[in-house]
Amino acid sequence: MTQQEQLTQSFANLLEQRQFSKIRAVYPGSPYSPPHPVLGQTPNLTAHDDKDRFYLIAIVLEDFEENIDAQKKVISFGKYAKAHKSLFWLITAKAHEQANRRILEKLGIVPALLKVL
Repeated sequence: MTQQEQLTQSFANLLEQRQFSKIRAVYPGSPYSPPHPVLGQTPNLTAHDDKDRFYLIAIVLEDFEENIDAQKKVISFGKYAKAHKSLFWLITAKAHEQANRRILEKLGIVPALLKVL
């Protein structure tokens, strides 16, 4: 499994332990269904909390400036979360934290959680 797939699996397990429901995740051997695309982009995970709030979770380990596809994904999830009162969590690598924060600010995307690994 890739690092991104391993992190997806770990976060799916964490969500399940924290009593999230309707978990959807993409990784090899996943017992979950894949997430539905959101504005043409597929998140790594989606889930609902005990108040039935919808969470979009993206794991982007590279620098956004170097990856237009990652930018499109983050823009799509940010727009969707804002329009549908959902929560968008972004997991990114420590090495790219500052650059990714600048891009997020420039794009006007504010994730509910920016987790740095």
